Amino acid sequence: MAPLNPVYKPIGSSAVPLEDDSQYPPQPPSNPRISTVILSFTTLISALLALYFSQLPKDLRTASEAHSGQAVFNLRTGYDTEWEPAKASIDIQKVTYTSALRYNATSDTYYRDFDPSTPQYVGKPNADIDQAWSDLLKGQYLVLSEEEAMQLDDPVAVMGYYLGEVEVMHSLHCLNAIRKEIHREYYKDHDMHPLPDNLRSVHVDHCLEQLRQNIQCAGDLTPVLLRPYGIAPNINLVGTPQIHTCRNWEALRQWWTERTNTTGGLDSGGLKV
Repeated sequence: MAPLNPVYKPIGSSAVPLEDDSQYPPQPPSNPRISTVILSFTTLISALLALYFSQLPKDLRTASEAHSGQAVFNLRTGYDTEWEPAKASIDIQKVTYTSALRYNATSDTYYRDFDPSTPQYVGKPNADIDQAWSDLLKGQYLVLSEEEAMQLDDPVAVMGYYLGEVEVMHSLHCLNAIRKEIHREYYKDHDMHPLPDNLRSVHVDHCLEQLRQNIQCAGDLTPVLLRPYGIAPNINLVGTPQIHTCRNWEALRQWWTERTNTTGGLDSGGLKV
């Protein structure tokens, strides 16, 4: 096929005569449409508001957004799925996790790096470890008022009370149950609240699944740098402790204790606090 060769003509070289504009009356300059003016105005206002909120301190920004009617849910303010009264305890802090796994290259052994002067929650079972867990979980089940209970899902009175807990207490209870199962021989004789064998097994499975879902739900994205330790071929990758952004446990524990002292609570064994 032969190529098409475009033909260009200089402007004004057309053989067709151009119309004489002088026969038309002059037109007044056109005004911008009212919709264009409104759009420009709202765009300007939105930009100014965005600039204003971006310059506010974070706490004031959150308060301003809440005042404007926007839903504000985050780690600091609490989420709409969390129990409203307990949100008063929320305080955020930076925490470096303890009990890091360490390696002794001389003896080719691993060990935990921990402060023995602080409460211990793991290790060979003993009365001190059991007391540490008891202190963590004291008053695990709060006594709720009827009004509070009716705001929750399908409340049922237990022993004449409406009882409830928050998820962190449930998960700590589950973690302790798994710890006891690891040291089953000891807790055959030392468990203050033993479960029958057929319930103990399914309870541990429930607790493992509970903690798996809780960890996935939290989805902590703190990066953990890995280092190789050991002698080949037994090389292990060990994480180094990092700073995490956390809810302040001590603040929640203090709030929980004060609430228990005010309205009452039960330990997991059914003992009233």
